[in-house]
Amino acid sequence: MTLTIKQKVTETGPATVEVVIKLPDESIFREVYHNGNLVFPAFVSLRKVLQHYKKTEIAVITTSEPLAREYNYEHQNPNARLLMELNKIIARNGLTVSVEYVQ
Repeated sequence: MTLTIKQKVTETGPATVEVVIKLPDESIFREVYHNGNLVFPAFVSLRKVLQHYKKTEIAVITTSEPLAREYNYEHQNPNARLLMELNKIIARNGLTVSVEYVQ
């Protein structure tokens, strides 16, 4: 059974980003990030959520085009720290993750 996680990344002000993630049990994970860009919050919030799942197939639907593009790129950059940290959690917890970008 595939679980679906819906991530919405929104710039709410100058260098302020809100991330809202709807979890499979209908609960909401919400964080606000300051003094950054749209990429960091997308990766960090997803990592925080995924660390609680073990041996599960998860479909992530996100409004973060950079996250989806970097995760799905055929030749992932091994030096991309945010991606590396996300992939560590996925591997360590035995997850199978797909990421789809939606506007």
